[in-house]
Amino acid sequence: MIKRIFTVEKKMMLLKKKVVFLGDTHFIACVPVNTLYYIYNSCGNYQHSISKLLISIFLFLLVVSYIFLFLHFKKETMKKIICPFCFHNFRKADIWYRCENNRCAKKTEDDILNKFWGENLHKKHIAFKPKGISLFSSDTAKCPACNEITLKVVCPQCHNSLSRDMMWADSSIISIIGGKSSGKTNYITVLIQELLNKSYTFDASITVIPCGDMVDSQAGGIPYTTEHRYRKDFYNQLYEKKICHSATVKDGKFHHRIPLIYKLIIGKNTGGKGKSVFLVFYDTAGENFTSHEEISQNAKFLKNSAGIIFLLDSFGIDDINAKLGYIAENSYKYIFDKVKNYMEQKMITSERNEFKKKPLALAFSKIDTVLNDDDYDICGLNMQKNSSFLKDKRVSLNDLFDMHKGLNDALLGVWHDPQFLQNVKNLFENVCFFGFSSLGEMPTPTIGGSVQDIRPYRALDPLVWILHELGYPIPLKKEKRTKIEIKI
Repeated sequence: MIKRIFTVEKKMMLLKKKVVFLGDTHFIACVPVNTLYYIYNSCGNYQHSISKLLISIFLFLLVVSYIFLFLHFKKETMKKIICPFCFHNFRKADIWYRCENNRCAKKTEDDILNKFWGENLHKKHIAFKPKGISLFSSDTAKCPACNEITLKVVCPQCHNSLSRDMMWADSSIISIIGGKSSGKTNYITVLIQELLNKSYTFDASITVIPCGDMVDSQAGGIPYTTEHRYRKDFYNQLYEKKICHSATVKDGKFHHRIPLIYKLIIGKNTGGKGKSVFLVFYDTAGENFTSHEEISQNAKFLKNSAGIIFLLDSFGIDDINAKLGYIAENSYKYIFDKVKNYMEQKMITSERNEFKKKPLALAFSKIDTVLNDDDYDICGLNMQKNSSFLKDKRVSLNDLFDMHKGLNDALLGVWHDPQFLQNVKNLFENVCFFGFSSLGEMPTPTIGGSVQDIRPYRALDPLVWILHELGYPIPLKKEKRTKIEIKI
C-alpha cells in the first residue's frame, strides 16, 4: 500500500515537470490525462472499494485543478499588453527579457533600441525571448548565454525596458492631445500635481512607475525616469520658477518621447483590494496633428488609448476673440477637425467603430478668463465653486453633466457653432464637455508669462469622468442622475 502511494506521488512530480508551454503551442490535454490514467491503473488493484472511491475523487479533483490552471494560464498568456513607448500590442506569452549579468559573455549593442531612440544608448546586455513558459515557474527568464536568472522585461518590438507591474496588471492609456497654445504642457503639469496631492478625494492613491532605458547626460547620467522627467521638464518650470510653459516644440529631442507613467489604485477604501490603472501621459507637440502623415505616425497611441482628453483652446473661439481680444494661433477646433478628417479618410470602418466608443473628454482650457468676464454666464461653471468631490469625497455626475450642458448651450447659442456639435456627435458616442483652468488666473505677459498663485480649477474632472466611464470604482454621490447627451 505505502509503496503504491509513493509511486503515485512520484508520478505526480513527473507530471509537474512535464507540463511546459512553449511559445505559441497550446495545452495538450492528453499529457495530464494519460498520466492520470496510468496512475489510476496502478492503484486499481486495491480490493477495498473505499480506497478506490477516494482515489477516484482525488483524480477527479486533480483533473479539475489542471483545467482551472490551464484556463488561468491561457488567459494570462493571451492577455494583450501595450508598450507605452512604441504602442506595440503583444501577448504576455511573447514578452522578451534582458540579461542583467555584468559578467555575461555575450554582450553587444542593441541595434533595435538604438534605432528607436535615434542614438546609441550603449546597452550591452542582450535582449532575448525565453525558450518556454512553465505553468509552475515564476515570472523570470534564464539568459541563454550565461544561464543567469533575470527579472528585466523588455518590449519585443522596440526593446525598451518595461515595468513588471504593467505586465501583470490591467493598464489604461489616457491620451491628452490638443493644438498649439491650448495649454497642454501646463495642464499635464498641474494634473499630475493634483493627482499627487488630491487623488484621495476620489478614493485613489498614486505611485510613480520607473520605466525605460534613457539617461540624462546633463544630470550626471542618472536614469530619465518618470519622476526625474516630471521634476525637471514640468514641475520646476511652473511650480518653482512660476513661469508658464511655452508651446512644446517639435524638435526631435528624445526626452519629449519619454512617457510619464503613474499607477492609480482606485476604490481601496470602499472595500476590496481596489482596482489598478496605469496612466500614461505624453506631451506631444500640436504640430504632430496637422497633416494625415503626422497624424498617422501618432495614430497608434490614439488607437490604443482607453480614453482621450482633447484640449480645446477657449481663446480660439471667434466670439471670445471679438469680445475679449485674446488671439489664438488657430481655431479651437483646428486639431479636432484634422483628427476627424483622418478618421473619415484613413481609418477603416471597424477601426472607426472601435474608436468612437472610447470616452472622449472635450475640455475647454483657460475657462477662468471667460468666466471672469461679465458677458459670459455658463451654467455649471463658477470660479467660486471648484470640483465638488474635493470637499465631499464623492463624485457628483450631475455636477459634471451640468457643466457639459452649459458648454453645449454656449456652443449652440452665444458661440454659434452647431456644426462642431454635429461633427462630435457623428464621430463619438461617449462625449462630455468640460471647462477648466490649469492656473486659475491669467499669466503676466510682461514678465515672461509668470503666474504668482497657481489655483487649478476643475483640472481633475475630465480624468475622473473617463475613469468612471472605463468602469473604475470611483465613489459616486447618491443622486438621481441625468443622462448625458449632445443637444443640437
